[in-house]
Amino acid sequence: MFGWDVLVIQECENPETSVDTAYTDWAEQFHWVGRLSHKGLGLFLRPGLEAEEIVSNDRSNKYFINVKLSNGLQLLAVWTQADTQRSRGYIYMLWDYLKSNEDVLDWDNLVVVGDWNSNAQWDTKRKIGNHTDVCNLLHSRGLKSCYHHAANRPHGSELEHTFFMHRNPEKPYHIDYMFAPKRMLSADQEMVIGNREQWLALSDHLPISYRLNAQFSGD
Repeated sequence: MFGWDVLVIQECENPETSVDTAYTDWAEQFHWVGRLSHKGLGLFLRPGLEAEEIVSNDRSNKYFINVKLSNGLQLLAVWTQADTQRSRGYIYMLWDYLKSNEDVLDWDNLVVVGDWNSNAQWDTKRKIGNHTDVCNLLHSRGLKSCYHHAANRPHGSELEHTFFMHRNPEKPYHIDYMFAPKRMLSADQEMVIGNREQWLALSDHLPISYRLNAQFSGD
């Protein structure tokens, strides 16, 4: 019945305050964070899979959800956004979060996934905490990008795109990512990116998905 275990959805409504009964019935198990009830970050679990929140947000405009699943995996859902200080917005928010919680994160079992609103081609906008800094930090901890591992391409030279500004096919970018420990990645599997023609009718982002090897530290 379920083709997924965990869904990370940006710009979604808070199921606790929604009046859409179809939505609230579907969202049986979830974690959600946001300042606006109609536009936040949601992490949804299939029935039977539970998650305990590890790190709570100390600022309401930081859209991160960090949970430990009942199978031992720790998942960090991400949606980076602008900040009142330009230098501290977008990818810097993820950099700051990772550095601030470096001792709390279970790096051997950590998956980081979501909308980073970032690409290595924009590195020059920040001297510290840019896209490459974040990738290097994750790499140093043994995490690999699901897309780049399979495509064997460096960041900033992606051939496939996950976002089209204003749903315009002429303005493509690759700004959504999933990182996981290398042992959880399959040599013969690629990250799946949703069909552009189908999804641009609904959103400016295309969904990304990847089936991890179910191997966890201590198994």
